[in-house]
Amino acid sequence: MNPCKYISPLEFSRVVFKCVRKDGRCGYHKKGQEYRFSNLTPEGLCPEAYHNLYYASLGILFNAKFEEKQLTVKCPAENNWVVFRAGFEKLNLRFQILNVVKRVLRWLFPGQIYQGRLFWEVIKINGECPRGHLMGLRFYINMGNFQITRNLLFPLGQARGLCPAIFDNFFPYLYTWRMSKTVPCSKGSPSVLIQCPDHKANITFEIKEEENEA
Repeated sequence: MNPCKYISPLEFSRVVFKCVRKDGRCGYHKKGQEYRFSNLTPEGLCPEAYHNLYYASLGILFNAKFEEKQLTVKCPAENNWVVFRAGFEKLNLRFQILNVVKRVLRWLFPGQIYQGRLFWEVIKINGECPRGHLMGLRFYINMGNFQITRNLLFPLGQARGLCPAIFDNFFPYLYTWRMSKTVPCSKGSPSVLIQCPDHKANITFEIKEEENEA
């Protein structure tokens, strides 16, 4: 199986991914924010690769100890595959200054202070990648935003994108949703609800098909 041929039709699907509930602090999303398939992943990164890379980056973020080979991740394609390296780079001056601001204001607006940036770099390509990924290309995980109020976010990283954790929760159901407009255990509901894995944030996303314009 080559997953690339399944991913391509999804780009033209009318899926809408909307934050319908937010009870806690989250630097990624605000209530009512919507996404289409085109902006679910960082800067056009292949969703299949994103799903495979997530576990390694999550480990790096929380100081897990990996062997070098464990940070090299191949996309799941049988042909025309790409190999990525998960890594961590130092913050540039802009992010260092923003960290200072966050430390000063953390008593009022607590938030995560990042020590570096997580990235995925293309280090090998077999054949021609259908997604257009090239050698040396780097993708950065959205570092989130500085939350000032529940729905007022100041961007600190890349352009606002879907939180990697909620994407990883949603991705296994993506193909099922495309074929049947539902996922297992949704009981025929006109919309599907997916919960963020962070119990403190208590965020819920609704997945449904975009309505046709009149």
